[in-house]
Amino acid sequence: MRKAIPDHSTTALLYPSDRSCLLVFVVPTLCLWYCSRTSPNNTPIMASPEQVELNQPHAPGPNAIEAFNTVLRAIKSEIVRSRHHWDKHEPKMWSRIAHLSDHELTHFTIEKDLVVVRSGATSYGNIIFGKIRIPAVNDDEGEGFIHVRIHDPPNHGTGDVKFHSILTVEGNRNAEGHPTTWRAIQTRDAPLEFFNE
Repeated sequence: MRKAIPDHSTTALLYPSDRSCLLVFVVPTLCLWYCSRTSPNNTPIMASPEQVELNQPHAPGPNAIEAFNTVLRAIKSEIVRSRHHWDKHEPKMWSRIAHLSDHELTHFTIEKDLVVVRSGATSYGNIIFGKIRIPAVNDDEGEGFIHVRIHDPPNHGTGDVKFHSILTVEGNRNAEGHPTTWRAIQTRDAPLEFFNE
């Protein structure tokens, strides 16, 4: 949210208890500054599952296809980045596609392979989740999919859609709280649910 306030000082950072405000520039009688919602410790507030009511899973319509196509390059880039990151730290995360090249892994299209979407409204736009098939994956578990989250800010069509994240699951935690299973490639039956990564 942008505000204008009288000010004769120099540029500075302001940190009230529930806002983070950055003075952008100062003129003799006017200071423009921007505020974004933050938590008390000045970290960004992110929507939670309790705050966002998602619609039911459904086949993508033209708007969803356009939105995901807007960030297709970013999605594919993050798949490759995530795969290489996890291969260094825990190869089991992307183990279902260990035999595939990066090109084979990212050889999909939104029109053919975006099979399910869900969305929910927030004060800062729509959160959209999508289930995208990886055509090169078809093993003992069946077809393989990735779950993707994108964000569509209000009032600007799909031109400003932003890629948010890909779901990577660290599950079945032991008594010490450490995960014992890792999964980036989902099955067809895995529900498309809210995630915050």
